[in-house]
Amino acid sequence: MSQSCDVESRLDLSAFGKSAWVVVVVVVVVVVVVVVVVVVVVVVVEVVVVVVVVIVVAAAAVVEVVTVLVVKTVVVVVVIVVVVLVE
Repeated sequence: MSQSCDVESRLDLSAFGKSAWVVVVVVVVVVVVVVVVVVVVVVVVEVVVVVVVVIVVAAAAVVEVVTVLVVKTVVVVVVIVVVVLVE
């Protein structure tokens, strides 16, 4: 006896008729669609996280630069006022 390895001999749905094959195809299509949707959602979430991190880092850099400029300006003004008051 030779054993056949093809799908139709292993998955004999002829007793159920063609509707069983339709169910199998629909289930496979639904699984593929769900996997694709999950992958797309994961990629979109990763992109959003990266964009948010970039925005936060850029905002922190801007705040740091503005803070340094404000502190330097205040120091210069205080020095000028002290020099003017001393003279």
